[in-house]
Amino acid sequence: MFKCLTLLSLVIILFLPGLANTQTASPPTSYAAEDYKDYKKSPHTSPEWDSFVQEGFQMLDRQDTENTIEFLRKAVGLGCQSPLVYFKLALSYEALGSHYSAVQYYEQAKAQFSKANTDHRYNRTFDENYGRALYMMGQTEKALSHLEKAAKSSESFWLLKLLGDLALSKDDTLTATAYYERALRSNDPDLTAEARLDLVLTLARMYAKQDQKDGAKRYYQKVLEIDPNNQEAQKYLASFKQQDSGTYDKIFEILEKH
Repeated sequence: MFKCLTLLSLVIILFLPGLANTQTASPPTSYAAEDYKDYKKSPHTSPEWDSFVQEGFQMLDRQDTENTIEFLRKAVGLGCQSPLVYFKLALSYEALGSHYSAVQYYEQAKAQFSKANTDHRYNRTFDENYGRALYMMGQTEKALSHLEKAAKSSESFWLLKLLGDLALSKDDTLTATAYYERALRSNDPDLTAEARLDLVLTLARMYAKQDQKDGAKRYYQKVLEIDPNNQEAQKYLASFKQQDSGTYDKIFEILEKH
């Protein structure tokens, strides 16, 4: 279910959380300097570890997760308790697939956000990131409450698609349809043409399976708008036309008799 994430989307989500939800056409490519300024406004700074924090932030911008962890753990070892440091450690461990460590650092970050950097984007997107890490660790039910909370304000494609998948796995087609349709309306750059086609096909099949012909017809038509040569959509819509033709023939036959 999490396969909807491409390598690019993982980079966006893991390294620049919260940016996919902004409406900025050209978001900044570097956040190290901005985040370091926010860090310096907190009560967690010290000349003893500030240089390690700055280096760690720069390493994460370069997607060098191993050196990010090395520098930021040095800062933590010296006594730094910044929520931004904990959060970046969580992102780095998550990118390396160490979800247990990621969850621990997310929890430490959350505890400190009540004391510093409350308005930071990391705090605003906490549930989305923490929920993802829990899900990847296999704690689906615990993750679900955080992901659902995040989805109330997020238009993140991967999040809405994942929640739709989880609902569908429980045969809750109504909820799945609502999440999938929201995902299709998302302005998230993760919604590529390929991902859109896959989602539109899923919705078409769901409606067809429930014998909701109007819905199935609508989404199979959307499939052909994206992929004009899609045989599945062509066959369904052709059968739909045949049914309509047969219905009209019967109506005309009845009218002629009267």
